[in-house]
Amino acid sequence: PSAEAENLDGERRGSVSHEFLSEVLPHSIARYANKSSAPRPTDERPRQTERSGLLCGHGPTFAARIVMTTPFWCVFAVFAMLWVPRTIVALKMKARPEGYDNRTPRAQQAQLSGLGLRAKAAHENTFEALTMFAPAVFIAHLGHGDLAWSSRLAIAFVIARAAYIACYLGDVATLRSAVWTVGIVATAGLYVLPALG
Repeated sequence: PSAEAENLDGERRGSVSHEFLSEVLPHSIARYANKSSAPRPTDERPRQTERSGLLCGHGPTFAARIVMTTPFWCVFAVFAMLWVPRTIVALKMKARPEGYDNRTPRAQQAQLSGLGLRAKAAHENTFEALTMFAPAVFIAHLGHGDLAWSSRLAIAFVIARAAYIACYLGDVATLRSAVWTVGIVATAGLYVLPALG
């Protein structure tokens, strides 16, 4: 090709480059900048808050915390009751001629009689009752059972459990069985409360 043709081709390429730099490139940069600065849609429900809200039974807008309701406090009350008969057991073990046997305490507890033996039974039965009562409270709470009714049932269980321990220590067998039944009914009510609406 001649020098004149090469010069013409170079002028055309220069014109195209100048047009790209002066018109196309600025518009492309502007569109990219507008796209980058546009607000992105976000999920306004934080996952942690949603999970904690469901745990608390209040929905996803509540803070990540567990609310101590009356039934939860009742679980703690029953836990505290465990140590009333256990203290009596410890005192009876200490009063034995050999003293408190901390190496084989269960073997020594099996040798107790009278009040010590009844206190041991009350302590063990309260442990058993707690393993049924505590899950029932959580099921009623997580299942969105009526809080007023779950509170009534939980309080009824605490009262029945306190009476049960007193009856066991006082050797009142018939009344003890009656209040035990009240506690079982209250626990069963907590389990089915969510299904009742």
